[in-house]
Formats: sequence, C-alpha cells, structure tokens
Amino acid sequence: GGGSAVPSASASFHASQNRSIAVWAAEPSVWAAPVCPRCFYVNNVLKLSQQTGAAQTLGSAAHTAIERFCEAWKEADAEGTALPPPERLLELGDEAFEELTPANEPLNRAEQARLRAQLEMYLEHLHDLDRGDVQVLETEKAWQVGYEHQGATHTIYARIDRIDQVAGRIRIVDYKTGSTAKRLTEPETDTSSLLQLGIYQMVVDDLFGGPQEGTAEYWILGEGDVGSVELAGLREQGKKALGTKVRDKIGVAIDGILAGDFSGQGPKCYGDCARFWPD
Repeated sequence: GGGSAVPSASASFHASQNRSIAVWAAEPSVWAAPVCPRCFYVNNVLKLSQQTGAAQTLGSAAHTAIERFCEAWKEADAEGTALPPPERLLELGDEAFEELTPANEPLNRAEQARLRAQLEMYLEHLHDLDRGDVQVLETEKAWQVGYEHQGATHTIYARIDRIDQVAGRIRIVDYKTGSTAKRLTEPETDTSSLLQLGIYQMVVDDLFGGPQEGTAEYWILGEGDVGSVELAGLREQGKKALGTKVRDKIGVAIDGILAGDFSGQGPKCYGDCARFWPD
C-alpha cells in the first residue's frame, strides 16, 4: 500500500487534459479512481485494459440480464402486452453469461450457477416492478456533469445501473454482486461508498434539471440486502454533513491527480492497479 507517485504521469496527463480532469464513476475498477489515483492512472492515462475473470463475467452478466429484463418490462408495460415472467430473468442471465464468456474459455458452470442464485435472490427480495407505483426511467444511463473546483471546471462521468421513480420519488440503484458488507448496507459510514452515491446524486440532479427527492441505493444481489441514503443528505453541506464528505473526497482526488500524485491505496483498493503494483 501507499508508495510513491508515478514518474512523469503529471506532465502527460496535464498535456492531454489541459488541467481539467475526468473523475469516473460506475464500473467497479473505474469508479474507484478518486479513491485510488493509481487506478485512475492505469485506466485513464495509460488506458490499459481492465482485468477480467470469473467474478467480472458474473458481475457483467448480472447487470446485463437485469437491464434487459427491466427494458422488456418497460416496453411491455407501455404497450399493454404481457409482462415478462420471473423465469425470463434467469434465461437472460444464462444468455448473458454465455455471451460474456470468452470463446477460448470453457463455460464456468459453478459461476453460472452462482449467477442464477443471485438472480433468484433478486427476484425474491428486490424485484418490485409489479407494485404499481414503480417505474423504470433509465437503465445503464451514461451522463456527464461539470464540477467546479479551485476555479476550474472538471467533468464527472457516470454510468448508473438504474434510475426508478417510486411513488413520485427518484431511486438510484447500483447493483453489487460481491459479498454483503457494512460499507454497502450502511454507506453513510464509508467515505468510498458515499463518494459513489454522492456522484450519482450530482449526476441525477443535473440529468433531471434540479434537486431530486429520493434515495441512492446499493442492492447486494447475493444476499438481497439494500443500503440506502437520502439524496437530500448527499446534497447537504456542513461540518459533518454527508455532502461535505463527498465534495472533500472529490477535491482531494482532483488536487492529487493534477499534482501527479498517483499513490496507491493498498488493500483498500479493489481496482486494477494491484496488477502492476502488488504492494
């Protein structure tokens, strides 16, 4: 963990970005960039490919299957046709897993079964599109928003798994396929989790033209658990306010990256930098 700054990263980055940085949110190894500057360097300066493996295939397949299921539900609901049955999600999961498995690798049946178990848990504990007051507004929505810091406008990019309207309120959903953890079920206790949801809050406010009432949530597919934070709380500023913690974290990331400080975060990082700096 820790470590020194990466030589010459600052010059090449400043030249290409004109001192305006991009803070990325969403894909697990990319959104962590504000937490781990080395991941930012690996993915956005060196532009090296992200690691792949069974866990990444399972996660991508789960996201793809739920996205396709929600879009099919939206379309059927709008047209007044038959809604997709629950078992359709499981079929979509199998299809996505097979699509995402590299052609030169055998299908990992154990991971495919684990994916199916997570989708079954989703259907049992998290699926609520049949409630009547839930409407899917967006799935896998990419957006960017300007962010002012130290007299310069930076750009925050995000890709949000899902945005719903629930009883007139916005619900931002981020799916997690790993193990449940306090940082996800109680995101207000963890600055990294707050950072991701706080960025989503900023993006959604910009997307819909002003402050939105609602929640930003982690849905842990393997356990059916939910961690939720009010959007108003993520927006709030003050000495100990959640919104202040989010902005402080973004500010530290911007300042460090512009200074060429790409120090790693050691075991706190779940991203790609460990492949190159395994300390």
